[in-house]
Amino acid sequence: MFVSILEYYYDILCKDKFESIFGNIYIGKNPTPLVNSFRILKFDFSGIDTRNKKSSEEGYTDVEMYIRPNNIKTHHQYVIEVKYIKKDSEKSFETVRAEATTQLKHYLQTDMLLQSKKMLHPLVVIFVKDALFWEEIAQ
Repeated sequence: MFVSILEYYYDILCKDKFESIFGNIYIGKNPTPLVNSFRILKFDFSGIDTRNKKSSEEGYTDVEMYIRPNNIKTHHQYVIEVKYIKKDSEKSFETVRAEATTQLKHYLQTDMLLQSKKMLHPLVVIFVKDALFWEEIAQ
């Protein structure tokens, strides 16, 4: 619930709901300068079995993100391919990066993205042990 409160407080797309949600409480009557000023990217990892380390690593294969309906105020759209290299993986970073780039280019050929009038930012994100690598792929 706390994460949802932060989302509605800071997300620029929730600006029209601010008064109805927060208007009668302290943070609604005393908003900070950053209220509704960020674009929030929401991840849902609830499908990952975290009962133990083995099931966590095995279950971390695909992460689905749901896009909010098109908003006329939004001028940018992000397409993200996320990969995770397990500690004991035999795949090299470059192999995983190439796979992610290929998959991302495949996504860019879907009808929904081909018809998009918004500026597309295709991103590859790779988690390696305790590090994060990301890059925007040229179209």
